[in-house]
Parts: sequence; C-alpha cells; structure tokens
Amino acid sequence: MNKRATSLLFLTMFFALLTNAHGQSYSALIGSWQGAVIVEMDTHMVVIDITGDTLLEISYNMPWSGIVNSNTNKNYYDGESLSFTIPSLQISYNGVFDAEKKCIHGFLKQGKDYPLTLCKTDTPIRLNRPQTPIEPFPYISEEVMIVNKKSKNTLGATLTLPKGNGPFPAVVLVTGSGAQDRNEELLGHKPFLVIADYFTRNGIAVLRYDDRGVGKSTGKFANSTTLDFATDADAVFNFLKSDGRIDKNKVGIIGHSEGGLIAPIVASKNKSVKFVIMLAGPGVDGRAIMLEQYRLILLASSIPDSVVTPLVDLNRQAFEVVLTTKDIKIVSEKIRAITDSTIQKIGKENAKKYKLTKNTANQLIMQLTSTWMMEFARLNPADYIPKVNCPILALNGELDLQVPFMQNIPAIKALVAKNKKGNLKAVTFPGLNHLFQTATTGSPSEYARIEETINQAVLEEMLNFIKKL
Repeated sequence: MNKRATSLLFLTMFFALLTNAHGQSYSALIGSWQGAVIVEMDTHMVVIDITGDTLLEISYNMPWSGIVNSNTNKNYYDGESLSFTIPSLQISYNGVFDAEKKCIHGFLKQGKDYPLTLCKTDTPIRLNRPQTPIEPFPYISEEVMIVNKKSKNTLGATLTLPKGNGPFPAVVLVTGSGAQDRNEELLGHKPFLVIADYFTRNGIAVLRYDDRGVGKSTGKFANSTTLDFATDADAVFNFLKSDGRIDKNKVGIIGHSEGGLIAPIVASKNKSVKFVIMLAGPGVDGRAIMLEQYRLILLASSIPDSVVTPLVDLNRQAFEVVLTTKDIKIVSEKIRAITDSTIQKIGKENAKKYKLTKNTANQLIMQLTSTWMMEFARLNPADYIPKVNCPILALNGELDLQVPFMQNIPAIKALVAKNKKGNLKAVTFPGLNHLFQTATTGSPSEYARIEETINQAVLEEMLNFIKKL
C-alpha cells in the first residue's frame, strides 16, 4: 500500500471514529431537558429539546413566558460541556454534563448570569391551549382587506360566516393595547379565534382584523393613538354592515381592554352600532387605570406596602409632569429629580432589590412621552359612554389587575346612568383575570401558565346577550 493510500485510510478511520464518538456522545443528550431559572423573583421553566445524530440540534423553550421552539446557534458539546446561544433573545447557556445524575449544571446568560440546572425528563412542560379551534371548521372563513379611507391604511381581516342563507347578526372584535394580530394572540393564547369560532358555530358572523402595522395590515402602529385605532374599528364595522350576507340591523362591536374603550368611542359617533360588549373595558381615564394597575401588580408580586406606595407615587408625579409640561427637557429633569427622591425614600437596598435606578427615570420618560401614552392618559370614557344609545354589556373578572372591576364597573354604571336611553348589563366573574381565565392571583405572570384561553361562562354570557337583542 502506497503512502497516499495509507494516509487516506487513516483519515477515513479517523473520521469514522470521530463520527461514532460524536454519535455516542449525542445519544446521551438526545431528548428533553428541563429546569427552573429565577429572574427578578419570578420562576421561569426552561425546556430544551435536543435532536440530531452527527449534527447537534437544540430547540429552546420557556413555556411560561410564551417562548416556543426558538432556534439556537453555536451549539457545542465535547462530551463534558454543552453550550449554545439564542441570538433572537440575546441568551447564551454554558453547562457541564453530569452523566450519573443526567443533569447539566450551568448558567443562563441574558445581561447577567442566572444559575440553571437542566435535567432529563420524559414529561417536559409544554404550552397547551385546548380551546384553540382546529380545522376543518363547520362554517365559511374568508380573508378580506378593508380600507380605512380616513387614514389611508388597509386592514387585513378574517370574516367567518355560519353556513346557510343569512342574513346573519354579526360582531367586530377589537383588540387590547399593544400591537395585536386578528386573533389577539398572547403567550400562545388566541382569544379572538376562540370567540370567533364559538360565535360562528352559534349563528353569529364575526370579523376580526390585524392592528395597523401588524400582520397583513398596513400603516404605522408606533405613532398611532387610541383615537386612530377607533377610526380603524369604525371602518371595519362599516365594511361588515355593508356585506349583503349580514343583517345590518344586528351588528355590534366587542372590544377587549383598550378595545373596550374603542367600542363605545365608535358607538358614540356611529349610531348604526346596535350593541357594545366591553370585555374588561375602562370606566375611568387612562392615567387612573395605569396607576391602579401598577399598584395592584406590585402588591401581587409580594412587594411590601412601604415600597409600593412610594413607587406608585413616583408614577403619579411623573404622569402629572408629563401632562402639564410641554418642554421635554424640563420633563426629563423633573422626572429624574422625582426618581432620585424616591430612591432616598425607600432606601438604597430596596431600590437595588426592586430595580429602581437612575435608568428608571429614562424608561419613564420614554414610556410616558410616547404618542399613544400621552393620549391614553388623558382619554376619559366619560366623554363617550354617556353618548352610547345602544345596549352595553360590561364584563370584568374579579381578579383583573389591569382593568380592576372595583375601579371601573361602578364608573361605567354611573356613566351609562347619565343617558336616559342608557341600557347596561354589568357582570363580574369571580376568579377570572384580565384575559377572563380562571386564575389564582390575577397577576400577568400567570397568563402563560394557564391552559384556559377564555372561560366558557364568559362566552355564553356574550352569546345570550346578543341573541336576546
């Protein structure tokens, strides 16, 4: 055998041994690994799914945070150490493999290092959304595009119609705050898809749409306000009412959260709206909502009153500055001064523990001076709800920390009472949160962990309200 042939044989054997060694090493890793990481006093479960034979493939999941099947990069394993990165989340992980205990001990890095031990499991935590409808559907589903002539943007939407001749009663679904798609998808939940499916199966047509700048809708979301979104909802309503398969005398609007304010805004101006359903809709101005929401969420996070009160007061004073001062330089100076004063009030140790730093002032300035927040803080349902002449159904959960029922349901009742033609039914559901899920505390940190998307009793209440009309 010549020298070249010997070299080729050696290389072939070497790569074969290398492939086999990697195959054996990877086989010990293949499967699901799970562990808990504590971030800012909250526990998050992490699941990684490892596959591959000669190529290591890792899928990263944080089910309770709604992160599913994130792609990893720079996967490395040498028989002892495992590492990978998730560029989209700016996360990296480095750990040491413990073959005896079938665990990987290491640190998850996102800004700073968090201890994370991942152990092999046959029962990893997964996002489970049992209410999400699965095709085929026993009704018609159409993709439509709707033009808002006022703002010149186009809204991508889905119209679902019961089978039959019609004309059908119908509703428009309006999402809550933040850039939302037509299903109002959040943490794997698709509440608007669930509502649309339930209604359409029960004889009611539903039109749901992507917010401007989201999905198939055009326009800029970032620079838009609640009143801008109300013009979108009005355009969608008019489009639905003009469809020959729809009974134009039985068309209403259902809005969730901020959408629960948009619905009466539209109905106060468009007298063709025949009913309004406010799902966790506000009855007081945006500033009051935000302050109470902040207070309740802090308390639900087990932060003591001695810290909660100064933190809420910091936000109250910051709102006051933003709403009464036009010069952004003066706004910034005042909010930084208020923040420094609050740090002194609660003490440096508490400030460090609860993440109150000088950077908090910069975050507050950025958030409170945004186009949307400046308007939302001032918006008052009192300017719209008393002008709504059609029936209103206001629903809230007793555990809602974002639009608290104790603050808002009495306010809505008082506003409807100002209108002699006012017609209101208000229902508060025990044990339900802002998303109308069966909850324990109502904290937003529970949303992803709850399998229920929307409580059946809420669906039935809405359906019965519409059918009685």
